[in-house]
Amino acid sequence: MIALFAGLFWAIAFIGNNQAYAAYESFCTDNIWIIDIPVAECQTLVNMYNSTNGANWYNNTNWWSTTTICDNGTNNGRFGVNCNAGHVSFLNFDNNNLSWILPSLTGIPRLAYLYLGNNKITSIANNGFDGLTWAIEFQLEYNLLTTIPSLSGLSNLTSIQFQSNHLTSLPSLSGFSNLYYIDLSYNRLTSVPSLAGLSTLQYLYLNNNSLTSLPSLAGLSTLQYLYLNNNSLTSLPSLADLSGLLTLYVHQNQLTSLPSLAGLSNLQYLLANNNKIATLPENLASVTTLLDVWLWWWLNLNTNKICTGTMSPGLITFVNSKSYYDWQAAQNTSLCNLTRTGDFSVNNHSASTTTGVVTLSITVSWTTNMRFSNTGSDWPRTSWEAYSPTKSWILTPEYWMKTVRAQFDTDSNTSTVEWATSYSIEYVGVVSRCTGAWSGSDVTLCIEPIGLGYCEYGNSLDLGITWYSAAGRDITSAFNTTSGNAAWFCNDLQGANPRTLSIQSSDLLNVSTNDPGQTISASNIYIKNPSATKIEWVCTANAGSSLNQRTSIDVSTIILGKSNSIGEVCKVQTSSLDFKVAIPAYQSLGQYSGTLTITVPNL
Repeated sequence: MIALFAGLFWAIAFIGNNQAYAAYESFCTDNIWIIDIPVAECQTLVNMYNSTNGANWYNNTNWWSTTTICDNGTNNGRFGVNCNAGHVSFLNFDNNNLSWILPSLTGIPRLAYLYLGNNKITSIANNGFDGLTWAIEFQLEYNLLTTIPSLSGLSNLTSIQFQSNHLTSLPSLSGFSNLYYIDLSYNRLTSVPSLAGLSTLQYLYLNNNSLTSLPSLAGLSTLQYLYLNNNSLTSLPSLADLSGLLTLYVHQNQLTSLPSLAGLSNLQYLLANNNKIATLPENLASVTTLLDVWLWWWLNLNTNKICTGTMSPGLITFVNSKSYYDWQAAQNTSLCNLTRTGDFSVNNHSASTTTGVVTLSITVSWTTNMRFSNTGSDWPRTSWEAYSPTKSWILTPEYWMKTVRAQFDTDSNTSTVEWATSYSIEYVGVVSRCTGAWSGSDVTLCIEPIGLGYCEYGNSLDLGITWYSAAGRDITSAFNTTSGNAAWFCNDLQGANPRTLSIQSSDLLNVSTNDPGQTISASNIYIKNPSATKIEWVCTANAGSSLNQRTSIDVSTIILGKSNSIGEVCKVQTSSLDFKVAIPAYQSLGQYSGTLTITVPNL
């Protein structure tokens, strides 16, 4: 019983609404002699009321309670309807809960201003704007529209505002010579039709869409405000004709570069943050009217990659003067290609050098300051100095492959480095090899490079050849006597007490450079005599227990001696007196000499 009653009630309400609509439909013809506008215009208003759910408008005052249609601010006519010379000229229903479909407005040919913003209109009849040749402004922002009907023939249009809808396509926009304001922002557009012939356009808002490309902007010399931000643009068309442009917003796109800005003689604001821009046009510096260049906003490791190494010092200085904060620090320089127009080398691209004093050759464009380092890392470095095409430089003293690192500043801001590079050269050195046999008390050691390795040998000590390594090497050999005999010996013919032979070495000095800092300490020179033997008479061989292992001879050290027993007459000798030089790691190459003092008992 309850269900039946509810169904019956709905049917009665539906019939009542239809009767009301039928009454509205005949309103214009029923009152033809007393209404204040043509019947066709009156009927179009009735259609709009019915089609946009007029019963639920926030304000529908006087729509059916009076025959006065034109309100014109008097509150005596229909709310939202304004007339001029007996014709509807202005419909203002902003934020009035209009919904559903906007019907054709062709029946109101002198409609100049249509304000339907902030409603819930989902579509407009295909011929909705046909014949509205008096139309000046259309404002239908903040609705649910997906398309706009043709605007053909509406040559008097000066402003169209359809921002914040669901638009996916647009009608033709070309040829509207009076159109100065277009706002299509916050929609779902992927493209824009031709803008040719918009000879008076001043405002163009296309931001917050899904645009991947733009039509030509040629001929838009009157354009002052161009908003293209928050799209998916990878490039921009030529801006050469935009001589009147004041503001250009292209931030939050996918741009990899900016086109030439030459001719933008009035540009004041440029926002290009949050892109993938790697280079800036050099002629940006000619746009002296700029008030601020915002290249820093949201420029982080995931956004732009503007490389100052591709910019002239003048351009960098210009951008610095127009930007807020440290825009350079906000770039993703890890994406920068550091290849520059220029060259850095040692001794004019030499592969090797025989001297530690070399010449750095520098040809780097736009450089203002430079600094250099010999180390395996960038520290320590020399202080910044003014750019010069050549510079005398001293390599570290060790013979080895050397790398000179260079850093260059191009913007006079030495807190940032615009280009870093390096050059490697082999420091081989040339030394005189030891010649002749060991004689007297002079000891000579030669360390000389061969190819990329290092060989150590000493003719006077018959040390042979050993490869040099990063950890250092030992050089070992056996002494010969001054006469060339294989054995060292002490011979006691008097039976005196006792007889010993001792040895001591001085530090070895690099006589190739005479640099006291390149000595080999005597504590690195060792003697071992493991096999001193008695060869005649009755005596006890004694080489000193300390010499059973190698012993440093930086102090006088006994290497051979006879027994301490008085009265014994004997001879003690050795044929395996080992000599060792422990070469420190990366010891400088060159010829080393020192003094070997041998103390022989007075026999």
